[in-house]
Amino acid sequence: MVAADPSDPSPRALRPGRMDPLEDALETLNRAYTEAVAAITSVADPQAAFAGAARVGEVLRELDEDLAARRARLSAEIRMGLIQSAVR
Repeated sequence: MVAADPSDPSPRALRPGRMDPLEDALETLNRAYTEAVAAITSVADPQAAFAGAARVGEVLRELDEDLAARRARLSAEIRMGLIQSAVR
C-alpha cells in the first residue's frame, strides 16, 4: 500500500501521506496473514504446521462468513433506503 496522492480523486485520497482507514486495515490484515504463513512454514514439526494452516483457514472462513453477513445487511439497508426515497 502506498500513501494517498493528493491529486488522486479516488475515495482513498485524504491528506498527503495519509491512507484511507479501509486501506490501512487491509494492509494490517495482509501483514497479519503474511506473518501467520511465515510462522506456519517455520515450524519444524509437519503436524504442527498442518494444524496451524488449518487454523488459519478456519479463521479466514469465519471472517468470510462475517463479511458476507455484513454485506447482506448493508445491501438490505441500501435497498430499503432506495425504496423509502422512491416512495416519498
